[in-house]
Order: sequence, then C-alpha cells, then structure tokens
Amino acid sequence: MMERDPGVIRTAAGEVVSNVVNEAIKTVAMQAGMDPLSAAAIGGAAAGVSKTAEAAFGRLVARRRARAEAALLATGQDPEHLLLAAMDDERKLELLGRALEVAQRTVDEQRVRFYGRIAAEGVLASDAAVVDEKDRIFSSVAVLDPADLKVLLLMVTGRAWQKREAVGENKAVVDELPEVARVLDPVFARLENLGMITGQGEGGVMWGTEWTVTEFAHLCVAELHRLGGSDSLT
Repeated sequence: MMERDPGVIRTAAGEVVSNVVNEAIKTVAMQAGMDPLSAAAIGGAAAGVSKTAEAAFGRLVARRRARAEAALLATGQDPEHLLLAAMDDERKLELLGRALEVAQRTVDEQRVRFYGRIAAEGVLASDAAVVDEKDRIFSSVAVLDPADLKVLLLMVTGRAWQKREAVGENKAVVDELPEVARVLDPVFARLENLGMITGQGEGGVMWGTEWTVTEFAHLCVAELHRLGGSDSLT
C-alpha cells in the first residue's frame, strides 16, 4: 500500500475520532445538566450554559479528542485501513471503538498508546483466537483504576504476597504501598475477579492469606510495557 502523507493520516485520524468521541461528549454534557437536545447539538449556543462553563467544557472535549487521536496515531496505521479491516468483523469494530472511548478518559499517556496499539493488533489479526486474546487483555486492563494498577505492578515483582501483614518471606502489600491501605480490599477483589491474582493453589486448595499473580496478569503487564512504551505506569 502506498505510504500516505503524515498530515493526511492525522486528518483522517481526527475524522475517525470525531465520530467515536461524539457519543461520549453527549453523555458528559447530559451529566452536566444539559437536556438531550442541547447535548446532541453541543454548540456554543447550548441554552443555560455560561461562557465560563462553555469554555471549560470545550477544554474537556478538546483533551478527550486529543487522547483518542493519540491512541489512534500510536498504532502507526492508516486510520482508514484500520477501519476497513475492523468492518470485516463486528468484534474488531467493537474493540477499536471501545479502545478509543476508553483512551479519551485516560490521563496516563502510556495506557493511551497501549489501548490504541492492542486494538490495532486485534483488528489486523487474521486468527479469531488472537482477536479474542487482545480483546480480553484490553478489557481487563481498561477497568483497572490507578490503585488497582499500582498494586498489580508491585505484585508482579514477587512470588507471593500478603494483604496487610507480612508472613514468613512474603511481603505485605500495605507495607510497600501504604497509600492504598484504605482501598486494598476492593483492589484485591477486582484483581481476583479479573483473574489477575489468586489465593488458590493447585486443585483449588485455598492458601488462606497468601496471594500470587497469575500468568494472565503477567501477560497483561508485559503487553502494557511492550505496547505502551517505556514511560512510568500510574
């Protein structure tokens, strides 16, 4: 395929992102108190919105659009090519759309790049199993908030962990990350629900308070670093 001018690709990316971002913008506008009609129109004349509020909302929209564009451009692919490939499979189209939607709400630049790139790998994959794998990794990482990710990145560095009190050679997460102490229980619950940590041994035997990171979690972290770049994850 003929290499396209970077300016043309950026313009195409902007057009793709505009369509994806639109629904999210309307949702934010309605949550801010606008009626559905005004939210859909979302112009400068939205009734009842002060100039200050309008400017602030405009900055929010611009930041979200920029993040979604960054995710798309990080793929290194022609946006039109990606869209055409995604349209061959409903799962691929959903994966690309959800990746751009999540990217626009994400402040961390590494995760923004990761979302775009893992979606692109799924879209361009010819093996359905690969599409499913990329979708599962994306979906799991996308629901991690900063505290979840901080705990996960710590836990992948050790064999086994305790939650709040060190036992034997096992370190306690709360000792290493005291700032997450008050939310540690829901963090562990989410990571376990996603299949990223487990308190069970072979045959389903419970280990009590000992937790280990699963192979799937190691895969997710490896993909975050591979596709997101070398920046510090937050």
